[in-house]
Amino acid sequence: MSGYVQFISPPSLTFANLVEQAFKTRWRKISPLPVVLIRSHEKRLTDAPECLGIVLPVSNERVREMAASIHRPLINVSERLPPCPFAINIHYDSTEIGELAADHLAGIGYTRFFFVGDPPAAFSRSRAEAFEKALKRRGLPLLGNLSFKKRDRMDPFTIEQRENNEMNEWLPLLGPSAAVFAANDLIAVRFLRALRRCQPDTAETIGLVGVDDDWSRLDDPSEGEPLTSILPNFAGVGAYAADYLERAAHHGAYAPGSVIRIRGARLVERETTGGFSCEDPLLSRIARWLCKEVNCGHSPSVADVLERFPMSERTLSEKFRRQRGESMREFIMRKRVQRAGRMLLDSDLSIAEIAQHCGFNKHADLSERFTKYMGCSPTRFRRERAPAQWEDTPGADESPTPRRA
Repeated sequence: MSGYVQFISPPSLTFANLVEQAFKTRWRKISPLPVVLIRSHEKRLTDAPECLGIVLPVSNERVREMAASIHRPLINVSERLPPCPFAINIHYDSTEIGELAADHLAGIGYTRFFFVGDPPAAFSRSRAEAFEKALKRRGLPLLGNLSFKKRDRMDPFTIEQRENNEMNEWLPLLGPSAAVFAANDLIAVRFLRALRRCQPDTAETIGLVGVDDDWSRLDDPSEGEPLTSILPNFAGVGAYAADYLERAAHHGAYAPGSVIRIRGARLVERETTGGFSCEDPLLSRIARWLCKEVNCGHSPSVADVLERFPMSERTLSEKFRRQRGESMREFIMRKRVQRAGRMLLDSDLSIAEIAQHCGFNKHADLSERFTKYMGCSPTRFRRERAPAQWEDTPGADESPTPRRA
């Protein structure tokens, strides 16, 4: 069969680049057709008999209409606009994302919850609804839906001043121990930076979770933020986009208007929820600082804490025991093990190398602690929780299910 398929993606969208990588990897396994990458899409998106299908992660109504006018199978993986009636829509599972955020924030002790979103975006509305439902099932209320106003054609200084004004309006409602779930990482970072400018101490006690894990993948880490974030299953979206496009291009199996929900997201904990919520703001700040040190590869001691937060060792110990039911040393060890767990999933480093990065003298020391806190060995953890390999091709009416190779 001659021809090609098109993947239309602006290089500035991190999520689109990750979906593109997964799409191309899967496509090479299941189809001989070449993939034409379209970057300057509005100029090059033209009708051609050789084009047998299109993947579209672009949040632009005009581009969607242009793609539809070509009358080829269209796979839409963007969630900013509502599902496209003339495409197969492959989206992340908002229910899963809301559950992860609610579980994590409630699990570390928060009781007051807020959502900050981007109201025009379809993904923002669905994540807000999923988060509120997940909280309600736990008997917890969502106390507010917040959003920054649109900032078209403003200089950065003016935008910053407007965001400061909005944050100052929100602060009496938020209080010092709110939990905030943001529709994506970009909104979460705007919220965090405005909060730091207006009330730095509160920024160290509010729990904040974003979505898409974009700010941990920057080339220059100094530009990023230590943001806890939910990492959607980008690999699954790209692989299923390839599967459905292959069925449409080669076999004529095409059901426009369908919506496929992809599960497999996971939460990546960093400093913005690294501690825990409690009535003692100072203890919350200590816990947040400890997590920051651990994530930088340090193993802070009691002396380090007392030097930064002057109090008696006995008082510090009693505070931790009363709030956490464990000593501060145990809390630090738990965070070191959790960091090792993230590295097992996010890197190709050996277990011995990860042990060294996390302050353990040898592989055996990490394995012993890991088994105690995580319930299995590092090897088993990596094998069972590493991203799945997508080997099956689901039917258009099937619920996607990953299979491991």
